[in-house]
Amino acid sequence: MSSFKARVVTPEGVILETEFVSASLPTPTGRVTILANHQSYLTRIDQGLITLKSVTEEDNLLVLGGFARFINNQLTLVCDLVLKESEDVERQIKEALEVGTNRRQEVLSHQQQIYLESQLRRGLETLNLKGKFKTHRSHHSPPLDQG
Repeated sequence: MSSFKARVVTPEGVILETEFVSASLPTPTGRVTILANHQSYLTRIDQGLITLKSVTEEDNLLVLGGFARFINNQLTLVCDLVLKESEDVERQIKEALEVGTNRRQEVLSHQQQIYLESQLRRGLETLNLKGKFKTHRSHHSPPLDQG
């Protein structure tokens, strides 16, 4: 039976890479099954179950979504989150939530850093402008009437 290379990639890296004879994917237009030597194909993956079959076994992956590309007899699945059906799903969900929370904190920290840098720049520019204004007024202002 003909096979093709497939790899599953998440934000954490490549989690699966091996030879398969078929892949069944949830897509916006319904389930799609890809076999070896399929024509080139690009699609969005919907939330659901991906089934990857090799000659000897079957891998079932629960995904939250992503993209699939099949070209030159190679399938690449890029997914947001993948839970392997054979493993402890509750543990995987907790780990995924932890990773998501940590990433969110990193993003907030980065956003806060950008905000603080912009405020610092604004403050320095304001001081610089005030300094120029004082210099300009002292050279070009008539003396105050003291009368």
